[in-house]
Amino acid sequence: MAQKHVIKMSSIINYFKDEEKLICKGENAVDSGHVNNIIFDAAIHIIRGSVHASMRAREYKVEILFASDWSIDHATCECPRGQLLCHHMAAVLLFSHYNVSITDSSCSWNVKNQPKKTDIQTVDQLFPSKQHRSTPRDLTEEEVERFKTKLQVFDGAVGFSWLLSNESNEQMKDLLLDIEEVLCSTEYLKSDVKTTILQQKLFVCADAISKVAKATVGQISNENWLICRKHRLTASNFGPILTACRRNRFPPSLFKRLTGLWVHSSGLLGASPDGLVGSEALVEVKCPFKYRKVSLSEALKKDKQGIVFINENNINVVNKKHNYYEQIQGQLAITGRKWCYLVLWTPQEVVIEQIEAENFDTNIELLKKFYFEKYIKFISGALEVV
Repeated sequence: MAQKHVIKMSSIINYFKDEEKLICKGENAVDSGHVNNIIFDAAIHIIRGSVHASMRAREYKVEILFASDWSIDHATCECPRGQLLCHHMAAVLLFSHYNVSITDSSCSWNVKNQPKKTDIQTVDQLFPSKQHRSTPRDLTEEEVERFKTKLQVFDGAVGFSWLLSNESNEQMKDLLLDIEEVLCSTEYLKSDVKTTILQQKLFVCADAISKVAKATVGQISNENWLICRKHRLTASNFGPILTACRRNRFPPSLFKRLTGLWVHSSGLLGASPDGLVGSEALVEVKCPFKYRKVSLSEALKKDKQGIVFINENNINVVNKKHNYYEQIQGQLAITGRKWCYLVLWTPQEVVIEQIEAENFDTNIELLKKFYFEKYIKFISGALEVV
C-alpha cells in the first residue's frame, strides 16, 4: 500500500463525474483480481495496465496520461468504450491509487492471477437428479384408472389429474378449426386478404354448432371445451369488449381474458351458458360473494350498480348497463334462445329474473370488427397495447 498517493482519489472521482457507476465497477474489477499488471513511468507521467474482461477470456490494455501535477489528462482502452470512459480505466486508476507512492520511480507490478476454472459444469452436472420411484412396481391400467377416479373428487384442482386425463377427441378438429393453426398456416401468412381467409376458414354450419355443443358438455371438466374456447371471444367478455369498442380504448387486461364456446356461425364468437331449459330458454347463475351473509333482497335495495336492483316501488329492475347484461344477450343470440332465467344465489336467498332476448346483430358486428382489427393483430404480434 502506497504511503503517500501519487494519484488522488479526488482526481479519479472528478474524471468520472459523469459516469460515477464506472468507479463502482472498477472497484469490483480490482477486488475480483481482474487487474493483471501495471507499469508506472514517473518520468513521462504515464501508467499502463491490462485488465481482464468481465465476461470473456481476454484482456484489455489501458493507458493513462497525467498532467505535471498528476491530475488525469487522458485515458484510452482497447475495449469498445475505450475512446470514452470505461470501468477498465477506473480499475487501473484505483489499483494505482493504492499501490503507487510519490517516492516510487518507474516500476511495474505483475498481479497474481486468479485461479481459472476451465472445466465449466452445467447445472445438471452440479446437481444430478436422484433416481426415484414412488411404487415398488409398475402399476396396472386398472390401478391407474382407480387413482384417476379418486382424483376427480377434487374437481380439477389437482395438477396430476390433468396429466392423467385422456387425449382430446381428434374429431373436434373436423368440427371446429384451431384458430392458431390457421394463423400459422402458409396460406394465411402469405395472403394479402387475411381477414377474408379467416372468415372463410372459421365459418361453422348449424350442424357443427350442435355437435360442438354436445361434445363440450361439462365445461371445464371437459378437455374439448377448453380446446374449443382457445382464441374465441366468450359471452362473459362481451360487456368489457363492447364498452372498450364504444370508447375506442383497449386496455391490456382486455386481451388477457379472451376465449369462448356455444359457437356462433362466424366461428370466432361463443358462449357457455350455465344451463338450457327446453328449446327456448337458458339459465345463467351468479353468486354475489359480497352478499353471502346478508339478505339479498335488502342488499339489492341499497346497491343500484348490480345486474339486478330493487327500485323505490319495490320492483326488481334489470340493469341494462351492466356487463352481465351484454353477456346474457350474447348467449341468447348465439344459442338462438328467446329468454334467460338469471339466478342470483346466496346461502341466504335466491332471486330469479327472466330476461328476454333483444336484437344483438349490431353488437355481433362490433365484436367481429374488434376480433379481426384488434385481437387477431394482438395475438400475431402486430398490435402493441399499453
